[in-house]
Amino acid sequence: PGDYIIHDGDICIASVNNIRKRRLYIRCSDSASKYITDHMVKVIINKDGLPVREKPWWQ
Repeated sequence: PGDYIIHDGDICIASVNNIRKRRLYIRCSDSASKYITDHMVKVIINKDGLPVREKPWWQ
């Protein structure tokens, strides 16, 4: 359950978005909850499952 991301070489679980503040809260293996704002994009996937474009994650 949830979305997994790689951040600083660690696999983390994305837990909560705060769109207005442009923050994605994550929980990593050290169990500390933190947020990230840099290098976040949504990847748009076509009907074949291939990425076609990306845009900032808060849009």
